[in-house]
Amino acid sequence: MKFGTIVCCAALSWALIAPAAFSQEQDAKSLIAELGRRHTAVASLNSLERLAARIVYIESIGMLSEHGDWAEEQANWPENAATTTFVYSVNNIYGRFKPELAALRRTASRSGIFSDDERERFASLVDELELLIEGSQTFYDLLAAGQTSEANLFFRDNIRAPYLGIVQGSYTIGSGVSRDISRIGLAAKSLK
Repeated sequence: MKFGTIVCCAALSWALIAPAAFSQEQDAKSLIAELGRRHTAVASLNSLERLAARIVYIESIGMLSEHGDWAEEQANWPENAATTTFVYSVNNIYGRFKPELAALRRTASRSGIFSDDERERFASLVDELELLIEGSQTFYDLLAAGQTSEANLFFRDNIRAPYLGIVQGSYTIGSGVSRDISRIGLAAKSLK
């Protein structure tokens, strides 16, 4: 075989293979980008659920401490304080968690992270979380006033029920995101 024929065959092979390799590289890049966006969606859903669970935990401990008349565990908490440290923690929910809503709202407004339907549902869950945060002030006022029965009813109707809605809504969105991640994995396996 002549050198020219070998070069010609190699050039022809490269011309036929190169577009397919370039196409697969582009497919891989788009799959990686999509996987990154879906990962961000999962992380945002986890943050949303974590914040909601933390709020319910703090408020539950505050209410239980009032029902159980728990002794103060912190040596430097004033004996003549208006509330216990557990109830005072409920008062701090607004200041501690309100700023974290901004990051969730930014994620909800970014395109590509969620589908349009998911983004709308995620934004409504963030609104529910904001209502939980704002409701913590009313809950604190009831506990601080010693109105434990009213606080218990408020917790049931205005905290626990919306919290369960957040968890269920997050699960529904997360199921769709998980299906997409599985689809991306299968598509990546088909690339050679």
